[in-house]
Amino acid sequence: MFHLVTVEGEVISTFENGKLVFILFYGKPPIGRSEVFVWPPTAVQESGHVITELQVYGT
Repeated sequence: MFHLVTVEGEVISTFENGKLVFILFYGKPPIGRSEVFVWPPTAVQESGHVITELQVYGT
């Protein structure tokens, strides 16, 4: 399923050897409330949404 989410606030990310190994951010879909998004799935708490693929649009 694809969700278009506007990132709200700071994106917390970790890179190792040039590869993204962790990302967490608050985001808001076009309709709804802000929620927590996390990748990889093993880092997800109950209140987080798992990210399986991430594409960035805009600047």
